Amino acid sequence: QGRAYDGGVSSLTNAVRVTVTDTTTGGGGGGGGGPIGPPPTTTFDPNCALAGCARFAATAPAPLAAPLAADAAGNVYAVTTAPSVLSWTPQGAVRWTRALAAPSRLAPLVGTDGSVYVAVETGRVTAITAAGVDAWTYEAGAAVTGGLALTPAGQVAFGDARGRLHVVGIVSGIASPGFPATVSAAAITTPVAVLRSGDIAVTSDNGVVTLMGSNGLKRWTSAETFGALVFGPVLSDVATGGGFASNALTTVYVVNSGGRLAALSGGTGAVLGSAILDGSPRAAPIVGPAGAVFALTDRSLTAYDEAAGGTLRSLWTTPVTGGASPSFDADGRIFVPTSADVAVVTASTGAVVTRYATGASSVAAIVAPRGTYYGATGSTVRGLYTGVTGAGVGRWPMLGRNARHTFRADDAQ
Repeated sequence: QGRAYDGGVSSLTNAVRVTVTDTTTGGGGGGGGGPIGPPPTTTFDPNCALAGCARFAATAPAPLAAPLAADAAGNVYAVTTAPSVLSWTPQGAVRWTRALAAPSRLAPLVGTDGSVYVAVETGRVTAITAAGVDAWTYEAGAAVTGGLALTPAGQVAFGDARGRLHVVGIVSGIASPGFPATVSAAAITTPVAVLRSGDIAVTSDNGVVTLMGSNGLKRWTSAETFGALVFGPVLSDVATGGGFASNALTTVYVVNSGGRLAALSGGTGAVLGSAILDGSPRAAPIVGPAGAVFALTDRSLTAYDEAAGGTLRSLWTTPVTGGASPSFDADGRIFVPTSADVAVVTASTGAVVTRYATGASSVAAIVAPRGTYYGATGSTVRGLYTGVTGAGVGRWPMLGRNARHTFRADDAQ
């Protein structure tokens, strides 16, 4: 899909840590300056081909409450504080709007057939067809605050405030055999992550990481307690086939409130390595095509090598900060929403190559197909052309398991 990534991060395998200074000129939020792209404008062209030009503009009926999502056709989905969920065409026209039974702060999840799955705080999960019609509802019996994920078997997986993991068929809306399954007595408030085998990594509010089998039984529980886990689990995977054996080739990353980034073996739960971030974590880490891990704090964006020898080695750090998750484009560049613009960072070196003015910080940013970067502030959604067509890149299953970082779970090839 789109242009191929050149694998630049892999060349840093034996590199030492470097500090990158943003040497570009001009202003911009989030540390350092940069050449500013087109300022906010009311003139939009959905077919523009100039990097930084405005491709998309839409206004929701209420402020956005969660990160955006987009499908392979370029349709955009948003949850608002109304509460409601709605979809726009790539040209910014409203396709449909649906009221929600209760507020939601979770990104919508887009399925293989264009169906959308939305969870609200009361514990109801609703499936909406591509035409905007309710297909089914599922009652979890407790608040759902951790986000939704798709499994390889065509199910929606999520945790709840009572510490249970739910796995629901996307067609039937019925819980799969063995579910809901109790993970612990502590609430699950971060998104779950699905391994290639179909097993599901879960972080609980008691600081424990658990791998649940696709049958609802526990594979392992981490021997170490990590304290208040604020982000994770995030996966890096080098396997080429499925099955339980591939778990050993998966690394599970978590971040706690103290700024510790830890890497666990997907096969055993043992800690492979960790690092202390240079500030307060601002977003879940993202994993690059060659396995490097990128962590955003209130001070910088830092790249780490994959866990080896009990430590995560810092490769570079650059002074860009933001409050929303970074995103990859199809060339492996990292888009970081800052307080007043979006900084574009080269994954191999950490250099800030350009900045695009957005006028305000974004709370819901993604890089979607057609090479469009979407950011939202309040009820306003804008899309800028990145100059590279195709979805974001990353290691499977990270590429498809978090709509904030790429486009949707089931189009990752």
